[in-house]
Amino acid sequence: MKNLTKVISLLLCAVMLFALAACNKNDTPTDNKPDKTAYNLVQNGVSEYKIVLSATATANELFAANELANFLNLATGAELEIVTDEVYPSSDAIIAIGNTRQAQAANAVSGQNLATSSFVLKTVGNSLYVTADKNGDGEACLYGVYQILQDAVNFRVYAADEIGYDTNSDTIPLYNYDKVYKPTFDQRELGYASIANDETYKKRMRLVWHDTDVRWTLHGHTQASHFVNPDFSDTLHPEHEGMTYGQAHPDWFDGGQLCWSAGAEMERVAAEKLIRYIENYPQGEYIMLGQMDNTDYCSCDRCKAKMAELGINPAGMQILLLNNVIKIAEQWRAENRPEQDVKYVTFAYNGTLQPPVKKDGNGNLVAINDQVKPHEKLYIYFTPIETDFAVDLSNQRNLSVMEALNGWNALASGRIMVYIYDINFHNYFINFNNFGTVEGMYRDYLDNGVYYMYSQGPIDTCVPCFQEMRVFVESQLMWDIGQGYDNLVNEFMQAYYRDAAPAVRKFYELIRNRYARYYAVDDTSLGGGIYDSIGDSDIWTENLVNALGDALDDALSAVEKYKTTDNELYAKLHDRIMKEYLSVIFLKLSYYQASYTSAQIAEMKANFKYYTTYFQITNYAENDSLEGLFD
Repeated sequence: MKNLTKVISLLLCAVMLFALAACNKNDTPTDNKPDKTAYNLVQNGVSEYKIVLSATATANELFAANELANFLNLATGAELEIVTDEVYPSSDAIIAIGNTRQAQAANAVSGQNLATSSFVLKTVGNSLYVTADKNGDGEACLYGVYQILQDAVNFRVYAADEIGYDTNSDTIPLYNYDKVYKPTFDQRELGYASIANDETYKKRMRLVWHDTDVRWTLHGHTQASHFVNPDFSDTLHPEHEGMTYGQAHPDWFDGGQLCWSAGAEMERVAAEKLIRYIENYPQGEYIMLGQMDNTDYCSCDRCKAKMAELGINPAGMQILLLNNVIKIAEQWRAENRPEQDVKYVTFAYNGTLQPPVKKDGNGNLVAINDQVKPHEKLYIYFTPIETDFAVDLSNQRNLSVMEALNGWNALASGRIMVYIYDINFHNYFINFNNFGTVEGMYRDYLDNGVYYMYSQGPIDTCVPCFQEMRVFVESQLMWDIGQGYDNLVNEFMQAYYRDAAPAVRKFYELIRNRYARYYAVDDTSLGGGIYDSIGDSDIWTENLVNALGDALDDALSAVEKYKTTDNELYAKLHDRIMKEYLSVIFLKLSYYQASYTSAQIAEMKANFKYYTTYFQITNYAENDSLEGLFD
């Protein structure tokens, strides 16, 4: 117990040291709060409550307890002690997190088969219980704590360095909870460098990141890299000792992909490697068997003949192979790891986006034949890279994407995961044109039974172009889509930019209006494709670029007053504005250097280099370094 107490104390101190600035907000959107009980969690800045954990609490439950204690203290001044259920048996005046003895005694542990991110809040007498029965690592209980804080003190995480909560009340009621909370998408992921590199930020945004999520044994393009790599030689037959797969079996590979009709020996090799992953990662829930990241597929005579024989497409060929591999792996798992629920995942991506379906006599979509029905444990990671993200998924421009989604739903209903994009890979300094369409796209996927949503932004570097706002808005919509895109943008602007919010909002609207012009004039979508050519002086005219700069100059002027009254706040707001200013400097240096003196150009280059270094921005596009860009 002494060691646990020591750990709790150290963690709480660490959290306190890194406590972030609060903002008093009374208008923060919240879920409908339950009725108040006759009890108060905090009264006159003092609390009689203790936070109770199981003696075997997980790291996430321990983190949740510290988050609750820390932010209630920051908001009200009250100090809540964290104890374990083995030394504190009382069920009076407690907030119990996880499967504690008190929760069991109070019958507060859910008997439902909850999804991964769902949790239960239940009030019994003068005590509150936070439980979840699906995610054994306590992550869902952490989300329950954030709900308690949201209801109690309007807790809101806007960015890693901006957390809002009320500090104008020293009395917090105990609400009469009895509810199962279910997010819009059960599992949510944003591919941003800021999320990937900051575990606390990720948790507070109620997101996952596949590289640090124990549920993901393997993620990404793995078929010819992790299962049957042409360069591997570790599982070949003795007669091939010392040879790579590529040397011994060149017919197994074509165009950087596997030959999906190579046959039983290759399937056995892939299955053996898959079994090793299951064996070595007992916590793993998802294992990716994804095609490689290119548009080339095997064109051997055997594949051509098989496709012609069955009347199928590349997606059908991929399913044929994976079904056989999964059958072998599942037989081993059933015999050796029956308790481990493994989900095998593959891409519907590029040439495999279109499913192997046809219409039956009633007009319903069905598999072309039984052989291409995905195995019941095979999940489809729907990745429509060609989507126009500037319009809704239901827009005519995305008709082929919607048709593909409908087809996969017919084959694997309830097993559809989605991988979409939040970035133009050709230019990180110009805003991607999915403003205002994110909500509609999420709704379309939600209506089609999608439960796992991943939106990839710039994962290789931090960037301007409202990265923090995008993370906030999109993570909130994934959690509760009813909050509304525009409401969330308005909330973020006010919280993050304070006095500069109107000017920054003008900057934002100028960008949106510029993109909207293309619809009004010639019904052309621009800026919503991940490889659209958006770096163009015809788009970003000199007058527009100057107007964008003027808006941010006004933003800087709006916070100037804090320079003498609150230098810390001034520096924070100034930096946030300058991060967005980088896009203006980029456009001026890219297209309009002729309009400036050599001294002005030198100053812009110096500012660009200083702030990109300061914000740790390394690339201006995918795989394109900033080094020497404007030298």
